[in-house]
Amino acid sequence: MRSNNGLWWFVVIAVVGAMAWAGIRVLIDQQQASAEKIPVQIGRGTYQVQILSTPENRDKGLSGTEKLDKTEGRLFVFPESDKWSIWMKDMKFPIDIVWLDSEKRVVHLVKDAQPDSYPETRFTPKKVARFVLEFPAGSIERSNIQLSSKATFEVDTTGVQ
Repeated sequence: MRSNNGLWWFVVIAVVGAMAWAGIRVLIDQQQASAEKIPVQIGRGTYQVQILSTPENRDKGLSGTEKLDKTEGRLFVFPESDKWSIWMKDMKFPIDIVWLDSEKRVVHLVKDAQPDSYPETRFTPKKVARFVLEFPAGSIERSNIQLSSKATFEVDTTGVQ
């Protein structure tokens, strides 16, 4: 009888733990969804992008995100121009990556970066960039984004870490 009682408590604790974990994930997803978004116009497309301007949220990027709508993206804002690398750690879908200089002109493009490229591949531009945009794969083609295309968006870069 005692062994069944112990098993019962184990099951109860496991179920409660799983429910707590699911609740935490929902809260995190809601927090990310409600984070500040701005419109970015580039090529023939307009995207609603979440701003990532701290080391912590830039490191996380889209990791663990289930999907993006075809008009969503992320805007990485860096403290200065450099050859900022992007990885596909914990990614669940392919993306297009666009590097922009301080004038918001496209200096490098990667189409269809695959989740399984991590950890072997880091995507690094050939020129320095201040901003990086991540979109669902196919966005570069769909929006006709090309080298030297100019993006239009407003973002406060003061205090970016």
